[in-house]
Order: sequence, then C-alpha cells, then structure tokens
Amino acid sequence: MNNNQTNNIRLWIAEDDEEFREILGKTLAYGPREVNLFPDGHAVLRALEKASFDILITDLVMAGVDGLQLLYEVKKYNNESLVIIMTGYASVDTAIKAIRGGAYDYIKKPFKIEELEIIISNAWEKLRLQRENRQLLYRLQETMQELKKFKDSLFKESSHPPRLPSVFDYKLSELDLILKQMVSTPGEFLAEKKEERVIKDLKKFIEWRKEGLIDQDEFRIIKKMLLNL
Repeated sequence: MNNNQTNNIRLWIAEDDEEFREILGKTLAYGPREVNLFPDGHAVLRALEKASFDILITDLVMAGVDGLQLLYEVKKYNNESLVIIMTGYASVDTAIKAIRGGAYDYIKKPFKIEELEIIISNAWEKLRLQRENRQLLYRLQETMQELKKFKDSLFKESSHPPRLPSVFDYKLSELDLILKQMVSTPGEFLAEKKEERVIKDLKKFIEWRKEGLIDQDEFRIIKKMLLNL
C-alpha cells in the first residue's frame, strides 16, 4: 500500500440537489481529503469503472439509481469502501435496508455538519484500522514463512532435531503458547531484532482480537497457521 492510499481520503458525494451538493463539497474538502461530486447514482457508477473511493456519501432519493441501489452496486466493486446514506425521508424500514445492505451509517436531513464530520471521522478510522490490520497479517505471514524455512533447515542439518515442546508442558498465555509451538528456545533460532519484531507483532495481533478489530475467523485462521508451523 502506498502513502497516497494511506494518508488521502477519497471522499465521493452523490446528491441531486446542486446547491446542497456544492455546499457539502466546499465544506468537507480540506486537509488530506480528495472530494469528488456527482449529480446522481449513474455518474458514480460510471466513475467506478476508472477510479475508486474510500467513503461515499449519497442521498437516498435520487432519480434513476437511488441511494440503496447505489449502495448495492458499489459494494460489488469494493466491499471495503464505506457508504454513508443521507435522507430527508428517513424511516425504520429504509434504515434497516441500508444497514443490512452494507451501509456504514445513515443520517437524517437536516443535519449539522458536525454530525456528518463525526461519522466521516469514525468511518475513516475504521478503514485505517482495517488496512493496518491487513498489513500486520501480511507481515506475520512473511515472518512465519521465514521461520518455517529456518526451522526446516535446522532439522535437515541436525541428526538429533530439537524437540518442539508439548502444548501441555506449562500453563501458558496465548502468546507464550504460539511462541513455544514455533520454536523450543526462541533465542536459539532468532536474531535479536527479528525475535523482538515477531513478539511485538504477535502481541499486537492478540490485542486486536481482544479489542474486536479482527473477527473470530481471522483470528482462527492466523492462529492455526502459527501453530502448524
């Protein structure tokens, strides 16, 4: 991932009221934001053929492709991107449809710009954490592959391969368990800097699971990968 993707927020706004669209564009376009304005859902879908967004703010009621239809379509392009729906015709039914359709949030007009700013800020923080999480998992996979190759080479070179300890040897924390199943004595297998990096990454991974930043399936898959090295 490049720095442009990490630091710049690609914010798209779909609103058929030209005056309101321009006001939103001018108000929200500051700092690291790249704001693009669209008069309707069709224009957004055409733009998606050549570009992508991080956060889309769309009106619910628009001619042609309305906000819900647009939500369903853009999720086919990139399920990670977040959609915020705004409407002057709010109802429980449309709110439920929006959230079940994958909308990040739903805001009723008229609203204060501060309310929208809070939603945008929270949405961007969620995207940032998702991307940081993906980078961490990628680094873990690379590190585990390096460790596996190193461990395999030791088994080939030694006539008496080192014994990997049983998971029942001690009462261990989750981090200790993972480390013990990877190597018998970490200091014998890892250079000091690499050992510190692995431990730091593993601690962070476990903390993210506790905080709910990664789901149970992600946790299970990576944990299985670590324990099976």
